[in-house]
Amino acid sequence: MFRRLLLVLCVTTLCACTQRMGDLTFVSSKNIGYRYPALRRSVRGQDCAQSILFVPWGSLRPDVEEAVDRAVDQVAGGDMLINAAMYNDVLVTLIYNRNCIRVDGDVVNTAAPQ
Repeated sequence: MFRRLLLVLCVTTLCACTQRMGDLTFVSSKNIGYRYPALRRSVRGQDCAQSILFVPWGSLRPDVEEAVDRAVDQVAGGDMLINAAMYNDVLVTLIYNRNCIRVDGDVVNTAAPQ
């Protein structure tokens, strides 16, 4: 009996999965030589997945692309986020669980004169 339980525990801890977190058109961690004036600095966007008693409420998983879109959409004429930082905020309790992807950055317009 103990060996079966140990086998089940070992198999369940070795399971893994992959989730798509979003599609981004341009990503770089280096300065690329282009300068865009910020339309607004320190803009925040987020996308969350929530569950109550392990039953999903709304989205099943947060999406990076949605968080970036929500940040950019806050500024009229904005089309890109620069100097961005991404965070994964997780709250786990016995009753309520929440997983959010949060993006903070400066919104710019790439078509504006430089």
